[in-house]
Amino acid sequence: MSLSEFYRPHIALAASRITVTKGPADDPSTTLEASHITLRGGAVPLFYWPSLRGQAEDPVLPQVAVGYNDFQGTSVSTRWNLWKLAGWKPDLDMEAEVGNDIYTKNGYGLGVRFTGAPGNLNLYGFYDLQNTEQSSSGVEYVSPLQWRGVIDGAATVEFDQGSLIQGQLAWVSDGAFVSTFQQQDFMNRREYETSGFVKLQSAHTAFDALVKYDLDRYVVNSWMLASRPYSVSKYPEVTYRRYGDSLFQDAVTWTSEYSLNAMSMQLERGTPNDLAARTRAFAATAIGANTFINAAYLNAGYNEETYLRGFMRQELAMPFDLDVMKITPFLQASAIGYMLNDFQAYRDAYLAVTPGGASDGGAARGILAAGARMSTEFSQEFGLVQSSSLDLNRLRWVLQPNAVLWAGYDTGDNGQYPIFDQDVEGQTGSAAAQVGLTQRWQTYRGGPGNWRSVDWIMLDAGVVVNDQSANFQRPGSVAGLNSLAYYQSPTPQFFASRPELSQWGNHAYARGTWALSSTLSAYGSTTLLFEDRNTQQNPDQSNFARGSVGLSFQHSPDVTLFCEYRMINNFYDSALYPNDELLQPGVAYKIGKLYTLSASPQIDLGQGDVRALSATLTRDFPDFNLGAVVGYSVITDQYSFGMQLSIPATARGTGTGPLSTDGAAAGPWSGLNSAF
Repeated sequence: MSLSEFYRPHIALAASRITVTKGPADDPSTTLEASHITLRGGAVPLFYWPSLRGQAEDPVLPQVAVGYNDFQGTSVSTRWNLWKLAGWKPDLDMEAEVGNDIYTKNGYGLGVRFTGAPGNLNLYGFYDLQNTEQSSSGVEYVSPLQWRGVIDGAATVEFDQGSLIQGQLAWVSDGAFVSTFQQQDFMNRREYETSGFVKLQSAHTAFDALVKYDLDRYVVNSWMLASRPYSVSKYPEVTYRRYGDSLFQDAVTWTSEYSLNAMSMQLERGTPNDLAARTRAFAATAIGANTFINAAYLNAGYNEETYLRGFMRQELAMPFDLDVMKITPFLQASAIGYMLNDFQAYRDAYLAVTPGGASDGGAARGILAAGARMSTEFSQEFGLVQSSSLDLNRLRWVLQPNAVLWAGYDTGDNGQYPIFDQDVEGQTGSAAAQVGLTQRWQTYRGGPGNWRSVDWIMLDAGVVVNDQSANFQRPGSVAGLNSLAYYQSPTPQFFASRPELSQWGNHAYARGTWALSSTLSAYGSTTLLFEDRNTQQNPDQSNFARGSVGLSFQHSPDVTLFCEYRMINNFYDSALYPNDELLQPGVAYKIGKLYTLSASPQIDLGQGDVRALSATLTRDFPDFNLGAVVGYSVITDQYSFGMQLSIPATARGTGTGPLSTDGAAAGPWSGLNSAF
């Protein structure tokens, strides 16, 4: 049996007995039952299984991968169709896959993954040989546990268009497992949590309830470690919202939100060494390699006590359409109250090193605000514009000026409360003005019979100014306990829909795209500050918050080139946290009909070195794809090599490949990072 159309297939299954059952007329599927199965590569027997049953179109062994690096040694990963191996499939729209991983220096893994309706479930266990291993941050460690693993699942059931129930389940054996063997999840996955969520929505009203708890007390997401290394339990949180209620015959709209919850923080219980993380991931002045993170946060005034919090937000808006302009004045009010415990310890720890800071750890807080949103639109058409060199056929210029004026008063002080929810404790008051202009130059491209409207150039730019007393950023290099206190982001950002959630600072912003042709496009964005801030490594960039610019060129259906520059200013007056400046060029090239080559180095301009390098070569066979990858990461200082076999063959365009080298120590198969 084979999916190949060739007389002598490259990959095939041999069997002593095969029964083929065709489905009824309305079911085109074909079911196979076979006994004494042998997987063959050409004429060579590779694997034996006593029996299997399943759809002929589904391969029993969809993926095989081998690889090598210095810490993992030789690795072999296989993925099997569980239903076919079992010879049985339940009457559910759900697929099941068994994964087996062997690392000659690290250990052996076995797992099963269920995917489909209504959700997914991953169960993965790992027997650790307790040799030296390496996490994504390059930290080397020896696991104290022999048995490790992860449980991860989620399900969603929708009642109607706006109502649903969701559940999540997550457990990890230790704080370093995910950053070592599931590096894609460590970098990109949402928070690992065990939770239940119900939402009932009808028209413009919604009620929801959330119960949330961390079963293992480990923070295993890189973005959480880099921001706040703790989770927040909710038991429960109930919220009632109403959107756009009409008052006075639509003259005024009323939006309201009410919530009540019992909550507590769950501080990361390990040390940076337990997490196989560098101390630079935390406040290095307060947390050493063997410092218990929860102890450092407790000393900084945090606690794990239960709080009862009530929250209410009201907004009244009165829209006016003045033909040439739309103006919407609005009033906002928020009230927050806490019971059962106070924030005295947090306030005292903050004041110990920041005299004149938060003056009150009160149990109630309010924000009152008023403002107006304004917008309009102008357009002009230039029907005679024709340019073959710029690929222009007629031109339409659209201008959309917009502005927001806002002033809010906060009864609390900056730094008064630790953050449970960013959209509650993160609210602040200020006086601010935002003025922006979005411009689009539109044209037609495609030719007779295939004309389509495209944005030739899009440019969105504006400025934001605010009362400087509201600025609340970390003042460069900070010693003492307040290095663990909450501060706003050093990169300002204004939110027109919820100004009280903005990250303050006078700044200008811009983003744009330019479709130079149907195959060549440029894009970029930037945020510039109006005042200089501390930065030791690049003093000439003291008001340059972040920016990126890139170019993508599809030379032909077989060749794609790209190059992107990215810069993030960390605004930290210490060599511990230099600014990030990265340049990443790349190419994807389809060589003939059978091969696809892609390569992409990542160059660290700030350090004058290559941060990462990856190259992938894929060979398309009639019944499978074979890929080879080589990669290097300066963070782990490791080269990695791998090959992967994917069955059945899948069509691949330029820029794709079966393998991933994000995190050179993660193993050769990207499926390991995303699935198990």
